[in-house]
Amino acid sequence: MSEQKDDFSKGVESLFRKTVEVNKHYLKQSTELFKEFGNSGKELKNFNLFQPEVLMGAFTSFTKMNLDHYKNMMDLGFAITKKAFNPASEDAAGETEESAEEPSFVLSATTFAGNRVNLQFLLDNIKSEEATCQLINSDYLNEEVPANTQKFPTVFNPQSFTLAAGQSQTVTIQISVNNDVRLGIYQSKVQVLGFEPAYFLIKLTIAEKPVEKPAKKSTAKSAKKSIAKTIKTTGNGRQKTKRTKKE
Repeated sequence: MSEQKDDFSKGVESLFRKTVEVNKHYLKQSTELFKEFGNSGKELKNFNLFQPEVLMGAFTSFTKMNLDHYKNMMDLGFAITKKAFNPASEDAAGETEESAEEPSFVLSATTFAGNRVNLQFLLDNIKSEEATCQLINSDYLNEEVPANTQKFPTVFNPQSFTLAAGQSQTVTIQISVNNDVRLGIYQSKVQVLGFEPAYFLIKLTIAEKPVEKPAKKSTAKSAKKSIAKTIKTTGNGRQKTKRTKKE
């Protein structure tokens, strides 16, 4: 908004300067005309102001200056009107375009190279009529390197269907990630034909696969295990403990 105000102020200031310059030019030419009369070597009493050539030259200069002045004043008026009224509509149009370009939602997942990703979403038909739908998606673009595009096989189930008014349809998505894909975040734009211009994004974060540590092998120990036996009670009430039997 501040930049727009600055541009508006600069535009008005420039037009005012043009208007002032035209006025200066008008006064300068008028002064030079009178100087020419004085330096012409002719006496003013013998000078006929109403000679056709003099009148035509003065009239032409006067008309040109007034046209320049009128043009600049018209430019000023148009500029003020445009800056006063158009920016609001242009900003509103810009906001509408930006909002229209935003995705309806984003399906995100983190996976590794060579893996498969399963996603799903629910599509609602808020229209008052039946809609014939078909899902198509663009290539997957790397956020950091847009030139790095990937064609991950993407299967929608169902991909084409008819959806009655007020009904919903669950759609599953299976994505197979290439083995040699570069790490990073990839986005694919999914368009639902029948619901243009709405669309949604699939965002896949390809992370580095963690290295699996080998399981430790169990080593047989040569040490003998002691097996504790159950403690039995004798007839006199004393406990008789059987010593552990060594194997």
